[in-house]
Amino acid sequence: MTPFASIPSSPPTSTYGHLPEFIGGVKLGFVIGAPIVALGIIQLSDNSKQTEEQAISQYMQVHALPRKLAKRLRPEHFLPPNSPSPYR
Repeated sequence: MTPFASIPSSPPTSTYGHLPEFIGGVKLGFVIGAPIVALGIIQLSDNSKQTEEQAISQYMQVHALPRKLAKRLRPEHFLPPNSPSPYR
């Protein structure tokens, strides 16, 4: 929730006090926060243990990685830490 969206700036204009402004601030907080939460959920599902196990079993069966995973792997990830390489 946005910290300053629910702060009243004038006297209440309705019989409910500052409730309409507060609800507007809560809605704004959800509108801002929903895409961030959705992105986090997508990233968690992409990197889940189940997805990892599925990729390993697929590799064991057909000796090929999923395209998305194969694109993310680079040769510099498989070098020993103290080896001289053109990648570092």
